[in-house]
Amino acid sequence: MSELTFEQKLQKLETLVAKSKDSNLTLNESLNTFSEAINAASECITELEAKKTELYNLKIEMDNLTKSEEKDDSQ
Repeated sequence: MSELTFEQKLQKLETLVAKSKDSNLTLNESLNTFSEAINAASECITELEAKKTELYNLKIEMDNLTKSEEKDDSQ
């Protein structure tokens, strides 16, 4: 089974949050839904943190390229 995209994970989380608001759920169903929502949220956070690191590394790379070009232009 292929891994879900971030957007699919977020949609799953939103669905679980909506489901958790259903007052007709049993205690067990509520706890299971809450547990699934926590796991989905954790997956989203993990992916966002990875993308944050990726963006940070790209920014450093871009800054280094810019500094290198400025150095070359000043010579």
